[in-house]
Amino acid sequence: MKLLNNLFLFIAISSGVFAQGKDLALEYERATKLTNANEALQIYQRIINTNEDSDYVWLSKLKKAEMFYAKGSYITSSNIFLTNIFCSTSCLLNFFLFLQAFFY
Repeated sequence: MKLLNNLFLFIAISSGVFAQGKDLALEYERATKLTNANEALQIYQRIINTNEDSDYVWLSKLKKAEMFYAKGSYITSSNIFLTNIFCSTSCLLNFFLFLQAFFY
């Protein structure tokens, strides 16, 4: 009985640690199927605000940047892509400082 309890506890903990959030998967799928861009952007933002280490968070950031690009907001799209997906703001600052020192 003790072994069964320990096995159940191990399975419960490991599924909680290694499983992706089903809610995020369902929300992401729902957002990709929407035809209203504003609703989809709100769903993507909710997924991003979860701050989870899930594939759906960075995929939502990518989709959000793609949607702004499709609307014609190229600067907003590039800012989302560069700061949220490519690397952090401090990483970009260091990269630009490196380029400036290299070319001057």
